[in-house]
Amino acid sequence: MNFRVLQGLKPYQLIVIAGLIGGGCADSSSDESTNPTASTPLTEALAVLTAMPLDVRSVVNEAPDAYDFTSFVADGNSVNYTGQTFRQVLNEDMKTFIGGLTLGAYEGTADELYAALDSYYSYSYDNAATAPGVINGSSTIQVTVKDSNGAALAFLQDGTYDSVQSEGSNLRSKTAGVDNPLRREVLKGWNDAAFSSPEALIENWMRVIAEQAAGDESSFTVENGDESSQLISKAYLTSEGLDYSQLIQKFLHGAVSFSQAARDYLSTDLGDTKGLNADNTEVAAAGKVYTALEHHWDEGFGYFGAARNYLSYTDDELIADIAIDANDDGVIDILSEWNSGLSLNAAKRDAGSADGTVNFTQEIMTSFIHGRHLISKRPEGYMTYLKAYAVKALGEWEKVIAATVIHYINDTISEMDEYGTPDYLFTDHAKYWSEMKGFALAFQFSPVSSLSDEDFDRFHELVADKPVLGAAGSSAMSTYKQQLLEARSILQAAFLFSDSNVEGW
Repeated sequence: MNFRVLQGLKPYQLIVIAGLIGGGCADSSSDESTNPTASTPLTEALAVLTAMPLDVRSVVNEAPDAYDFTSFVADGNSVNYTGQTFRQVLNEDMKTFIGGLTLGAYEGTADELYAALDSYYSYSYDNAATAPGVINGSSTIQVTVKDSNGAALAFLQDGTYDSVQSEGSNLRSKTAGVDNPLRREVLKGWNDAAFSSPEALIENWMRVIAEQAAGDESSFTVENGDESSQLISKAYLTSEGLDYSQLIQKFLHGAVSFSQAARDYLSTDLGDTKGLNADNTEVAAAGKVYTALEHHWDEGFGYFGAARNYLSYTDDELIADIAIDANDDGVIDILSEWNSGLSLNAAKRDAGSADGTVNFTQEIMTSFIHGRHLISKRPEGYMTYLKAYAVKALGEWEKVIAATVIHYINDTISEMDEYGTPDYLFTDHAKYWSEMKGFALAFQFSPVSSLSDEDFDRFHELVADKPVLGAAGSSAMSTYKQQLLEARSILQAAFLFSDSNVEGW
């Protein structure tokens, strides 16, 4: 066992692990992460996996390289997470729609545009509303894919929402606080008490966009010191420096995707049939080819957004958003061969690691594959290790979120430093800050977070609910930069990132 895994563990855990090792049950190979030194749910899970007995380890070592599994209760491939991929499509397409809106240019009322925005958030395949921009099952999806040469690839599906999922799922019904309990009962991190739930906050953001796009103003200007003022016409931007296209997308990555995986499908405390407590002995329902536990694990995996052959991709291919036709049928199956969501951010942070000590893509994907293989093979005592794999997958996923927040803190500071020069762009300043804030709200949605409530609250107190712009003056800008650096240090300490990675991301 790596000594670093032992540091900070509770005495009773050390006793249990020592007993396992002393009894010759542990294998020298391990599923350790890179540098855990403090006691968190993640380090505890890593200790359990390190002490995995040889008979279970031998099963894990036979796991496939791709997320493909044959049913042991019926004939066929037992993997299914259609609804989760469909929500990834909705989130991507909602951002695309918002990105095309300009101030005062919407051909309709604010209420009609709100209905169009909500048709993504509260998607319904039979939505009969006629407001410009409203989608339903027959509408064309906007997601596209390309090969390594940049050429567009066709989808196996025919390009409509119905072709991805016939009746469709939606984002609203799976938002934290709607479908599962908020860990702290109310939304934290956004200081306006009027928005006590993620759902209410998203509704507010959509309303602001709708009012700006359907309003009377066609642009606004922002200062850039002695340089020329910049003219802004996008409806998702505000003069306060908020980019609602980024806030909404990134917040949904946390309030829907991460929340559903952490607080629902990979949970252990919501009831005898919920999450990892689901049955794994018979088909989940008549006509299905998977057990309830298999399906829950698949749904958790689906929210990460990785293609089933994710490990076949290089970081550069993932960053370039390239799709690989894994079965050589000439088309891309959006349900199994498309990478989306945080699976792409994982590759970006891997590639941006200055010291090369992180491998989020490998850690997360192998955790999901190894856990799913245990579910399929069911060796004696496998549930102990399955639960540890769940915590490991979520813990490394959360690290991706933290590293991405740090990345955008760095970008925000860099853009602030360019204020008053020709290189400064208000649009980038708003974008970077909003991506940072949107992602940083996600930590509260995991019951196994490595970030304490106190640190979460302090972080959001420091970054506040809007950036400090150049018009506030050099003193205010300097103070806020120091606050961002302190906020960055909070994440570094909680997630044990190296100085070089934190500074380089």
